[in-house]
Amino acid sequence: MTTTLYRAYDDRNRLLYVGISDGEFIRLAQHAANAPWTVYATKITLKRYTLRADAEAAEQAAIAGEDPVWNVRGRPTARFLQWMAAYPDGDPDTVDTTALMGRAERRL
Repeated sequence: MTTTLYRAYDDRNRLLYVGISDGEFIRLAQHAANAPWTVYATKITLKRYTLRADAEAAEQAAIAGEDPVWNVRGRPTARFLQWMAAYPDGDPDTVDTTALMGRAERRL
């Protein structure tokens, strides 16, 4: 059995989401039913790994290094909030992290 790393991109080729699954088509169908990022996805790439541990490592590296818009786990909360405030038309690097973190902490 293989584990697949999938990446979803929007029409501007920005990485929306990175994930892994042993049943990638079922998992992508679940995302389509429940995940808000799927309405923006225009391209999905797949890479299969023989070992799940290799796929997990590749997923973690992609989330840490490629700055996907919608991934929450494996990245700083502030960066996720910047993307949520800026997407789809803004630049997350121009969003004030301090104000976002203060609002997020008040909600918790």
